[in-house]
Amino acid sequence: MDVLTRGQRPSDIVTREALENAIALDRLQRRSTNGVLHLLAVASEMGVELSIDDFDRISERTPLLCDLSPAADTWHPTCTRRAGCRCC
Repeated sequence: MDVLTRGQRPSDIVTREALENAIALDRLQRRSTNGVLHLLAVASEMGVELSIDDFDRISERTPLLCDLSPAADTWHPTCTRRAGCRCC
């Protein structure tokens, strides 16, 4: 893999900006609270300052594209098929 030959490490790409993008994607799909827990853990492990307030701030500006939360009325393979993916 190219990242290995370049010596690239997770800490090189897990930045605050990358985590904020991940939060926006998580909120865009209204995922479960596991995303919040995992992203906060990744941020902590990488030494990136991130708090629950960041999730609130990003959520306020992020539209809902589809509801992929476990309690959603439409389970994600249905959403995927509607989007044209034949893998589900």
